[in-house]
Amino acid sequence: MLIAQVPELLSQTQKMLEQSVLHPVVLSARFHCFFEYLHSFRDGNGRIGRLFANFILAKCNHPIIIIEREKKNEYLQALKAYKKENSTEFIEYFFLNTAISRMEREMEEKKNLTKNFLDGFLKNS
Repeated sequence: MLIAQVPELLSQTQKMLEQSVLHPVVLSARFHCFFEYLHSFRDGNGRIGRLFANFILAKCNHPIIIIEREKKNEYLQALKAYKKENSTEFIEYFFLNTAISRMEREMEEKKNLTKNFLDGFLKNS
């Protein structure tokens, strides 16, 4: 039964976190692949898998992965590629690109907030 493998997956993931063997985004992506492959529950596997994957990222002080609607098909294709080819390469690529895109958006938002603050401050001076 595949659900019986979940405790071992959690244990191995914890060990890898403690040993800093892989970059947290790569570890998170691999965990997600393996968890989805196990498909332990009747419903909610994707949500729980993404929650665990984001927990790994948050624990390592990395931004969480948010899969936007526009990227859902790309995400599903990456998971299918893993199941078909037994390679985490596609999901790692997807997770890394998603993390980079999110960080770029957040930096741009911070720049805009700073610019708006300074513009407002200078205007009111």
